Amino acid sequence: ALRLPSDNEYVRSLAFCFLLFVKSTVESAPFDLYETFVLEDRHGFNKQLFSVWLSDQGKQAGLWVFLGGPVLAAIIWIIKVSGPNLHLYLSAFSLTMVLVFMGIYPNFIAPLFNEFTPLKDGELKTAIEQLASAHKFPLKKLFV
Repeated sequence: ALRLPSDNEYVRSLAFCFLLFVKSTVESAPFDLYETFVLEDRHGFNKQLFSVWLSDQGKQAGLWVFLGGPVLAAIIWIIKVSGPNLHLYLSAFSLTMVLVFMGIYPNFIAPLFNEFTPLKDGELKTAIEQLASAHKFPLKKLFV
């Protein structure tokens, strides 16, 4: 049996959440496989190979460990030290994480799972640039 130090709340909480993540992934895998490789394939939408699907599962687990683990540890720490103002500190932390991940996701996380290429010059690109300009939106790059 796996024995964790009883006095280390962080290790126990992270281990519990990781095991819950693994359990959830194992339970949902058959349904995800069926959706991707049977239903989507039946209607011509599936362009994914099994090896790519498996790789994506590994990337998700890696992201959970390297990003979700520290965030969870920070939440546990906030709970331990914040006292009666818990809701304020957790709200501020949540807002901070949303803003941080808004910057991290398109630049670092999404490219792990998708390939982005610049939109070629043409009618569509011109129309999008004109729309962005009309609304004073600071458009820098367009990818598909």
